[in-house]
Amino acid sequence: MIGATGPTGPIGDSVALSGLQVQLQGSSGGTVNDNSNVLFDTTINSPSPDIVYNAGIGTFFINRAGNYYVSWWVNTDGAQAETSVVFGIRIILGGSDTILSSSPEPIVTLQLNGSALITVTNTPTTFSLFNNTGAPVIYGESAIQANLTIIQVS
Repeated sequence: MIGATGPTGPIGDSVALSGLQVQLQGSSGGTVNDNSNVLFDTTINSPSPDIVYNAGIGTFFINRAGNYYVSWWVNTDGAQAETSVVFGIRIILGGSDTILSSSPEPIVTLQLNGSALITVTNTPTTFSLFNNTGAPVIYGESAIQANLTIIQVS
């Protein structure tokens, strides 16, 4: 037997996913120089007006305070004489952190990935995904060479 229905609660806040996703799709077999940004060429999804990507310089701009989760990967296929590849997030304005991910030696052909939680208190905060290997890195032969997603979590 089912009892009486209780009172209806208050209507909650409407929550929408806020973020940005970009990919590099046109550089199969190309290179990214040491200390240079990954230049993404395709915006997959951009539901937030507060997160902007400048494809000409490879820099992301976050224009609203909050916490942001950044997840990325790069498909690599060599790094000259280097025995590992290193990519990372470099905060340019609004902080000074660098969050790096590196491959185990002697592996330079792989899909290297990483993530970061960025707390934005000063706006705009700008950052990039860059090659920190010490040598140019060759992108892998694939349809997509790199991907980066930013999601605002609070």
